[in-house]
Amino acid sequence: MKRYIFSLLTYFVMLPTMAQISANGYYRVKNFMTDRYIIVVDNKSKGVDKVTTTVDLLALNSVRSWDKIESNPASVIYIEKVSGNEYNVKAQGCDASALVGCYLRLDQLNGYPSIYKAYQTESGVTVYLSDEIGDWDVAHLNTNEKRAQNWVVTPISKDTENYFGIKPTVTAGGKHYAAFYASFPFKATEGMKQYYVSKVDYANRIAVTKELTGETVPAATPLIIECPSAETSGNKVDVVESALVAPADNLLTGVYFNYTETAYHTNQVVYNPQTMRVLGVCADGKLGFVKQEGLTAVAANTHYLQVNATCADELVVMGEKEYEAFVASGIQSVVSDETRENGIYTIQGVGIDKNNFNSNTLTRGIYIVGGKKIIK
Repeated sequence: MKRYIFSLLTYFVMLPTMAQISANGYYRVKNFMTDRYIIVVDNKSKGVDKVTTTVDLLALNSVRSWDKIESNPASVIYIEKVSGNEYNVKAQGCDASALVGCYLRLDQLNGYPSIYKAYQTESGVTVYLSDEIGDWDVAHLNTNEKRAQNWVVTPISKDTENYFGIKPTVTAGGKHYAAFYASFPFKATEGMKQYYVSKVDYANRIAVTKELTGETVPAATPLIIECPSAETSGNKVDVVESALVAPADNLLTGVYFNYTETAYHTNQVVYNPQTMRVLGVCADGKLGFVKQEGLTAVAANTHYLQVNATCADELVVMGEKEYEAFVASGIQSVVSDETRENGIYTIQGVGIDKNNFNSNTLTRGIYIVGGKKIIK
């Protein structure tokens, strides 16, 4: 027998019953009564307990505040009509039909073209997706609240109030950047640029970036996005359909989830300061990939750079052309003036204590002292 449809992902398929059923595309789904939007926070579900008839829906939350939705890829759901009132749904790198083995049924509310009920029937029992009723901003979905079973499905468009925008996470050198990762393709707005890391120069502590050109950004591509505005509403993009694939030389690793509701629904990428760097600001104010103190897990819908254990705490971001000019110049280090004067580093960029350097216990080799290479 097919895996029970009530699995978390199945429900998430139900959610996206679209406003215009005839058109496949990207939508947001909001509960008619609670005004909360559905977001996907995990990709696992224990399904249904056939004894108690309870359903594991912890991978689906509902959120009311628009500022938590406008730039949240977890609120963007792709809906694809299969036949009749059956639909397949994709979001956050998940394909519901592939994971649960079936599709979702969506019925339009008579007289209301954008309002649907999402449900499935198993062994003669029909269960509807509903929201929690209450004043809180964030809630869990359920199947037992009859007053909150109606869902408003609205296409995403940058020309409407239901837009998607990029929210900057880092400001450096007077420019705004976002560490961004989403499962959908999009067309960037005017003035927006997209980059990814194609090389790491450990000796000179540089993360070399390549600009992603072209009208459409491929799905599932972790990117550094240079935003024209500090405000999300100034960085609207067109969420589109595209078969483009992510560049193969991208060294960034994307992360969809950071969720810790229960032991089973804990879906995180634990941050390892020895082998991971995240987008941030270097000590000299430049954009870079840095070791971040106090970080326990990589944020959802962002990315990290995997590095070796000898990597310096900071890697300055440098474009390909700038890096080529840097290499051609013969400069041996990109450290700040203060570091040039006082810093001591291994050839891999790892800082060395001055007292340790002057001792006889340090391994012989090449070191950078005051910005110059010396042999010890």
